[in-house]
Amino acid sequence: MKSRSFPVVELPEIAASSGENATDEIDRKLLSPNSLNLEAFTVRLAWAFASTICLLIVLSILLVVAGYAGSTLP
Repeated sequence: MKSRSFPVVELPEIAASSGENATDEIDRKLLSPNSLNLEAFTVRLAWAFASTICLLIVLSILLVVAGYAGSTLP
């Protein structure tokens, strides 16, 4: 059996190495202190919003219960 030699194409290798560099650069940008501060701010804002909604729901339920209890008293 004859062995064949296949031509080597170097473009995918170059593209892969430049893709890795682009990925590393994106990772560095995502892990920069500014983006971490922004992410922490977003999480705090989401918690504050969720807490406010939960507090309003609890207060509404208490007002409805108090109103019902007040209307049934003689």
